[in-house]
Amino acid sequence: MVKTYFFFLNYKDDFNHLLEELSLLYGALIVSFLSGMQWQRIVQTNNDFKFLLLPMLPLLSVWLYISFFLNFYKELLIIICLIFSLFIDYKLINKNLQNWYLNLRVFATFMAVLSYFI
Repeated sequence: MVKTYFFFLNYKDDFNHLLEELSLLYGALIVSFLSGMQWQRIVQTNNDFKFLLLPMLPLLSVWLYISFFLNFYKELLIIICLIFSLFIDYKLINKNLQNWYLNLRVFATFMAVLSYFI
């Protein structure tokens, strides 16, 4: 079977495998945007810069993991990073966020996590 590369996605002429890889890439992009938003809020509101590393942990772990073409537990890592990002919003940044946004984040995180179980 011939391997084909689509960007950095490795798939073996199997459309289901391609969809799985694209969903992992989409999850990694979501984690990236969430980390960027959290990093910006911490820079604007918190004088203690040791918290700047926290939003970058999910970002770096997801992209390093996906970049090395490891084929096990990618979905679990993205789920953990999505939940960790929600935890950061609730524990570190919640005093500057409105209730509707926190409720939306819980719902969106739940739906994103649920999509990996379907």
